[in-house]
Amino acid sequence: MLPLLILLIIATGMLTLSTYYLYRAFLSYRKGETDAIYYTVIGAIGIAITFYMTFILRKRQFMKKEPPALTTITECAKCGFKSLRRFTKGDYVYKTVGNCERCNEPMLITAVYAEPEKK
Repeated sequence: MLPLLILLIIATGMLTLSTYYLYRAFLSYRKGETDAIYYTVIGAIGIAITFYMTFILRKRQFMKKEPPALTTITECAKCGFKSLRRFTKGDYVYKTVGNCERCNEPMLITAVYAEPEKK
């Protein structure tokens, strides 16, 4: 949230400064000074950059990724029975969880991995 706010403040400042340079270009043009072209170019580039930043921020805001689905593999050290289950908070490799369905021995978590993204 804070980086977004900082970028919006920068964009607002750039837009204000660009508008000021366009105003200076208008005044310089009315007086017949040669600086008018430079002020116009600076103002136009500033406005273009500001609109580009705003477009990128809006596009980025809607592209939120969901965290990947995590899977935990548990394995019995005695009989080698393996089972898959959803990751729960606190799971880590070599943690003892529950008993084996076949031999009633403690089971260890042998792997925790993220499911690959579907395209």
